[in-house]
This record gives sequence, structure tokens and C-alpha cells, in this order.
Amino acid sequence: ENGKTFDCTWTYRNVETKDGKLFLYLSEKEKVTKEGKRYWAGEILSKSKFTYGTYEVKMKPVFVPGLVTAFFLYSTDGDEIDIAEFVGNDSSKVEVTHYIEGKRMDHTSLPLPESDDGFYTITLEWTPEYLSWSINGEKRYKTTKNVPHSPMYIMCNFWPVNRDVPGLVNWAGLFEYPGKSLGAEYSYISTALGEHGVLYDQ
Repeated sequence: ENGKTFDCTWTYRNVETKDGKLFLYLSEKEKVTKEGKRYWAGEILSKSKFTYGTYEVKMKPVFVPGLVTAFFLYSTDGDEIDIAEFVGNDSSKVEVTHYIEGKRMDHTSLPLPESDDGFYTITLEWTPEYLSWSINGEKRYKTTKNVPHSPMYIMCNFWPVNRDVPGLVNWAGLFEYPGKSLGAEYSYISTALGEHGVLYDQ
């Protein structure tokens, strides 16, 4: 359940593949758990871990206050690269961040172009020297600050922030369940290892 940040329990029942696409859903529980979790949510992660390379997603986030739609890399030692984190209360931007051992090293928000169908293509180039992001093929941001080097899993999730944590509500908004399940759509996910990239099979 990942602690107090998430107002949900992850379940495979909220993950679906259909017509070559991935869907992650959010649905309401019949009753709040003793841990205070109100919702079921979908999340996936790769079986293998990866290092340097190019990681790309075409996805349709859900812009509803209190929800987060994400595509990221994550290691169990706390290293993380948020390739695309869409915050539900602001459809004008995507947030990109990276961490080492759980400490935030760099963070910025990138303005989103207009989208007729709600989809955005976000690309990360990860090398030993830098991290570089592109949106719809246009280079938008590059940082050389404390680049992570740990092998990481590829992950996607769609979740509500905990309404009982004011800082999270200030960040993403307050989620009010609309009476039906909501779904984020991932049209494709691709990876291509770079010159120094390594795949670690489990």
C-alpha cells in the first residue's frame, strides 16, 4: 500500500490490456480499510531492471484533482526517475523529478503542448552523464545534477493522493470520487538500452 502518500491498495484487477494498450483503473472500495485506504488502483512494474537508455511512453493522463498518472523508473534502494508525473489539478504541465536513496536531487515542471486527443509522448534519455526529457519529439529539459546509476524497474501507476495529508492535497488537489471508475491509458511503452545500458534479468 506504500504508506501514507497513496489513498489506495494496488490490485491486478485494476490493470487491463486491450487492443494493444494498457489501462490502469481507479475504483472505490466498499468500505474504508483499517489503514484508511478508500480506493483500489492499478500499477505495473517490469520483471527486469534496466540502466542507461531511452525510455518512451505515449499516454493519456487523467486530469481530475487529487489524482496522479505516472510513468517512472524505480529501484529498491530509493533511486527513482519520474519520467512523467501528471498531477490531476493542472493539465498545463508534466512534472519530472529524480531521486537518489530517497532524496530529491532535481525537479521541474514542463509546459504541455495542446493535445487534440489527450495523449502525450514523453521520452527520457538516461546516460551516465545526464538525463534529458522530450515531449512529442521536442527536447525540453536536461540535467547533469546527481544522475542516478542504479538498475531500475520500469513502472506505471495511477493513484489518488491521501486526502489526510495537507501537503499532498496542496500539490495535487482534493479527490472526490465521481461515482464510477476512472482509467488512465498507455498507448505504448518502449525502451532501448544505450551504449552503457544493462538489462538485469530476475
